[in-house]
Amino acid sequence: MGIRSARTIEDLLALLTSALLLADFSQLTEDNDRSYAPATDALQSWTPAGKPRYTMSGSAAVVSVRGSYPGQADGSFQMTFAPGGGLKVAFDFAWRGSARSPRQIGVVFSLPGGVDHLSWKRRGQFSYYSPSDIGRNVGTDVRPGACGTYFGFSGDACGYSPATLWSHDSTPMGSNDFRSTKDAILGYALCAQPKEKQCVRLVSNGTANGQPGTLSARSWLNGSSVKLLAATLSNEGGNSFTQPVAVLPHVNLAPGSPVAGEVQLQVA
Repeated sequence: MGIRSARTIEDLLALLTSALLLADFSQLTEDNDRSYAPATDALQSWTPAGKPRYTMSGSAAVVSVRGSYPGQADGSFQMTFAPGGGLKVAFDFAWRGSARSPRQIGVVFSLPGGVDHLSWKRRGQFSYYSPSDIGRNVGTDVRPGACGTYFGFSGDACGYSPATLWSHDSTPMGSNDFRSTKDAILGYALCAQPKEKQCVRLVSNGTANGQPGTLSARSWLNGSSVKLLAATLSNEGGNSFTQPVAVLPHVNLAPGSPVAGEVQLQVA
């Protein structure tokens, strides 16, 4: 399925659905091989508090909705739809769950399964990366290359062989190259065609809890859809060896803690 240029609120709502994500890691076992969701589950059971509010800001339409994820968070989304396929999503919530330190915080968008040509530009920490490094500054038309299982074995279609690049090792969510987080992004696009045609693009550097922040992005396959995370916070991940000396921001959420941010996209 492709993406056409979206011109109306209805067009964009049909293409994009958003949910708040505070990602943690789960444990992979053979029993949950097909349902494993490492750091991909968004908050569940969204319950709106009344009808959405619609206003105009110049030529842009603004949709505001308040509600809660029961027992987890309550607050609001504000979505600003601009002419020509622009969408800004702002979220402002208070955490109501137990104390936790999430891996990532952001908004997840659900895209059609055929929107799977990934390209990006980022501001890397180093001046040189190998062409196969998943953290390289530029990637173009990277495809998912998914595998049917999380348990890969040497020589199979999932990679996991000395003759296979580590970036090509795959799970049902896609290859390491496709599904890894890209930090400090300058541009990030998921497209329905090669050479960045018919795309959903992240175009904002983002904010984290109301302060200027660097946006991170991550994509993965989820059955027949492609998920896109625009993360206003992304830390070092699940490596317990480096957690005591972590240098990226780690947010410790306690009941009442704010969870807020903003991301922008362009559909064209």
